Amino acid sequence: MKSVVNDTDGIVRVAESVIPEIKHQDEVRVKIASSGFMWFRFTQDI
Repeated sequence: MKSVVNDTDGIVRVAESVIPEIKHQDEVRVKIASSGFMWFRFTQDI
């Protein structure tokens, strides 16, 4: 039973460490997309 508990703890720790990275990548993509869109609008106004 201890080995099973250790395995699930390890999986949970891996999941917790991977999910924030994915979330961070999505936020970066959104920031790049929104800043690129703002730059595009700015150049169109000129």
